[in-house]
Amino acid sequence: MVTKNTENNANNALNILPESASTAVDNDEKYLSFALVLAITIMDNLVKLIGTDGFVLYTYTLQDTATARAVFNELARRLKNFNRQEEVYTTDYLTFRMKYIYGVTLFEHDSKSILNLFDKKGYSVLSESGEPGSLDDMYLDIQARLHGGYASKKFLHLHEHCLLSAHVTPSVEKTQRGILIKAGRKLVSFIYVDNESRKNDIFKAVVDVIKS
Repeated sequence: MVTKNTENNANNALNILPESASTAVDNDEKYLSFALVLAITIMDNLVKLIGTDGFVLYTYTLQDTATARAVFNELARRLKNFNRQEEVYTTDYLTFRMKYIYGVTLFEHDSKSILNLFDKKGYSVLSESGEPGSLDDMYLDIQARLHGGYASKKFLHLHEHCLLSAHVTPSVEKTQRGILIKAGRKLVSFIYVDNESRKNDIFKAVVDVIKS
């Protein structure tokens, strides 16, 4: 059932956004085409447009979370329509263009699951967090899509929760606490291992994948 409040939120969103569906921002502060937008994120009453370089291009600050949700949904729809020839992936809090993604990792920290998405230089450009186990399906889905539709990127399955393009030129090293996977100086993934024999096995397995 569509309530009056829902209709008001949708109307507010349309009033805030540009008339042209190909334009992401058009106001007294900024003009911005969707061609420059990699992703759109929502957090509370903030809707952010992320550029193809991974930096925030613009932030819509809304009066409440309901209007922010309506703005996010409309921007996500417009981003998909603008990039009809591309795959655009959408979750409840994030929508992004898959062609700019060169890696995905999943790990747990401080009792949270964190999913990171990487660009072609190995920088983490997008992330999503949730309760432990809540992002497993999302990780597997993105991993399968990257493996299946982007063969030219030569994705390497470096370990259970790390898929990275060979174009990023990953490296691997052993530390006292486990295994580090890097892109240049940038940390991509860490595997905690306290058993030396298992650490050696994992290190060799990752190296073999990189060499393959």
